[in-house]
Amino acid sequence: MDLTRWVLVAGAFKDLSKEHVLAAESLGKMLGRAGYGLIVGRWSGVDAIVTRAFVDKADSYRDRLIQINTVGGPEDARPREYVSAMLDPKRSRRRTYL
Repeated sequence: MDLTRWVLVAGAFKDLSKEHVLAAESLGKMLGRAGYGLIVGRWSGVDAIVTRAFVDKADSYRDRLIQINTVGGPEDARPREYVSAMLDPKRSRRRTYL
């Protein structure tokens, strides 16, 4: 039974202040160290900053990272699964890497 606690993070992708960047980095590091699972889009900005910090600090992040597959975004982290962000659930695709 998986008891991982999951957090969804979404945020701005441009015009981030230094304070926002620092907050996003701190959040990613905290979630990675504390053993949380991260659900995040694949956009630049907050999504990318949190993801990179999370991957850097998490011991074994692959089973704890799910990225919503959107156009663009960071592709340097291989998550547990990608979830295609399509409106029609019949056409939605999931790729799971376990």
